Amino acid sequence: MNPADPHLGHHRLGPDDRHPPPAPSAIDTIGAVCAPFHHRLEGAARIAWGFISLIGGVCCVPTAMYVGAFLFGP
Repeated sequence: MNPADPHLGHHRLGPDDRHPPPAPSAIDTIGAVCAPFHHRLEGAARIAWGFISLIGGVCCVPTAMYVGAFLFGP
């Protein structure tokens, strides 16, 4: 039995043998594609959340004050 016979599953890699490079995973590919946009999207999300908070504060606070005054008195 020859230990270097690849058909027996005992093949030993020598110093000149090279492994093929691993294939990129889907997550790595998505990360590489989305990386340039991540910073811009994060900034846009912060601006959008600020506008939503501002609109919510302007609209909801007076309504809450009115309802509170109506329910509990001034």
